[in-house]
Amino acid sequence: MHRQATIRRPAVLAACVFIFGSALLLQACAGKPPAWSFPVIQPSSTTTPAGTIPPAPLVVELDTFHVAPADAKLIALPPRLAQLDAALDAADLQAEPDIFIGTSRDVEISRQALALEQRASGPTDFTAAAALYRQAAIDGYAPAQFRLGVLTAAGKGVAQDDYTADRWYLLAAEQYHRKAQVKLGLAYVQGKGVAADPTQARLWIGRASDLGDPSGLYAESQLYRFGIGGPIDTSEADRYCRIAARGGLDLAKTDECGG
Repeated sequence: MHRQATIRRPAVLAACVFIFGSALLLQACAGKPPAWSFPVIQPSSTTTPAGTIPPAPLVVELDTFHVAPADAKLIALPPRLAQLDAALDAADLQAEPDIFIGTSRDVEISRQALALEQRASGPTDFTAAAALYRQAAIDGYAPAQFRLGVLTAAGKGVAQDDYTADRWYLLAAEQYHRKAQVKLGLAYVQGKGVAADPTQARLWIGRASDLGDPSGLYAESQLYRFGIGGPIDTSEADRYCRIAARGGLDLAKTDECGG
């Protein structure tokens, strides 16, 4: 009996290899990157750098997070949303120690990476910045995840890849990083990296808006103005725009917001 079990092992192993290889081939044909191509985030801490317990992460169904089809064309953002999208890429950190999981080391190396970004004079600076951000991002630190997403989308210091950038935004957005929530929402509007989905766009932008973020509020005003993910509602568009202006967003201040 023992000898029969020994003889069967190579056959079982061969069958497993065949099934595994077939799964890879099918996934490649579908145009989706393998699930294990993206790091699994295992935060080293369950408290924030300030020593408090952060909010529970949002629960996101990853089966709704689909790579954009290879032949899909980007959907142009309305001009004001395009300006907002670009403004969100500015090199800074939404570093709120009472919200984000991390360690003092994550905070420090993220600041070093930001300094490299801000003074960058060539590709080497961006490469060094991306490497530092990645250390903190893999540790689960949301501000580093967001900045690494921005660099990945721009192809600065790392290979350009919109889908991977969106995955970094998602990880940060789940931890209530408001800029990441808006960027992810705008990616869904455009079909940039992920398949276009106006409903998901409104969901993520709405979360930033609900947290009182001026960028989220203004983005939501534009969704209402153009009927993205719901009906056109100029009254709501003006209302959200005015709140964003009161929150200090320059882009909203220059908008007429219905007069």
